[in-house]
Amino acid sequence: MDRLYLYYVVIQEWGRGMNTINVRIAEADKKLLESYAKSKNKTISDVIRDSIDEIIENEIHLKLYQQGMKEFEKNNKTYAHDEVLEELGLKKEDLKYVL
Repeated sequence: MDRLYLYYVVIQEWGRGMNTINVRIAEADKKLLESYAKSKNKTISDVIRDSIDEIIENEIHLKLYQQGMKEFEKNNKTYAHDEVLEELGLKKEDLKYVL
């Protein structure tokens, strides 16, 4: 079966607060990971670290979205863009440098 399996975790502290985590994976997954890392000009560690960061960030965003939707269901008043600008005392021209 070609799946990623967490076999055991060994945390070893390195200088500068870095740790090592060992993960057991199938040979096919290892080759895929190496190939992907090489295509992105990254180390395997960077690819895994970035992937974990993205997973956690996506979960946080999903929870914030769900919380926001619950609040919206309680009070579903919406505002047009122009209404928000007027409420804040801004003009459209003021926003050209925001993004």
